[in-house]
Amino acid sequence: MTSKNNDSTLALVATAALASVATAVITHASLTRKHKAVCDQIRADAYEKDSSEKETAAMEQTKRGEPIGTQIPSLGIDGIYLWEVETLGSRFMRTKRRSINVMHGLWKIDSERHEKHQITETSTTYNKLIEKNECILADITRKPGMKPHTRAYIRAGPCEQLHFDPHTVNAAIVTCGGLCPGLNNVIREIVNSLVKLYGTEGNVYGIRGGFAGFYDPSMEPILLDPEVVKDIHHQGGTFLSSSRGGFDIDKTMSFIEKHSI
Repeated sequence: MTSKNNDSTLALVATAALASVATAVITHASLTRKHKAVCDQIRADAYEKDSSEKETAAMEQTKRGEPIGTQIPSLGIDGIYLWEVETLGSRFMRTKRRSINVMHGLWKIDSERHEKHQITETSTTYNKLIEKNECILADITRKPGMKPHTRAYIRAGPCEQLHFDPHTVNAAIVTCGGLCPGLNNVIREIVNSLVKLYGTEGNVYGIRGGFAGFYDPSMEPILLDPEVVKDIHHQGGTFLSSSRGGFDIDKTMSFIEKHSI
């Protein structure tokens, strides 16, 4: 009888212990969930507050005409020094006629009659025109301790006005010396740019055989237009031929002056 009572007591004690453990586990899990929920809410409130403050700061920066972001005074630039390059204005007078820079219509040249015929009369303005002193910074990577000034390069691109009047421009293209890949591409795009972009109404001469082509009667210049150079980028070498030497400044200048290059 006593043994049975002891077994019952042990069973009750074990059951009570298990119930206590289960209660403790459930209570701990519940508290953990509540704690996590509180922490998540705190983080959410902090994130919302931070986002609101950043949004307010961004609106204030926009009102002041400043870029959005965090200003870092130690990385500021207080001096920009533009590297000068020689321009057409330093060598040639600007034409009296005011030439606005737009992409012109297409032209076709009758090589037999040496006449030009315009295919389209439409012109297209550039999406972006380069202004005076527009530049690219040389030291675009900034880090603490750098000097507060930087060099800059003149930005390439179309300007609002042309230095020369396309109506009176004649051009000459010559390839000299050794060959290199892409010469025909260069010739082709120079011709296309002169005719299609600038609307040049003069002649574009292709000088054959290097510098000697300016004066050697056995190598008459070729009159170039987009039709003539249409497929030359599929060829190797240079469409105009090349040679080393043959440079004679007096004879070359005589050709340039005679054809108003």
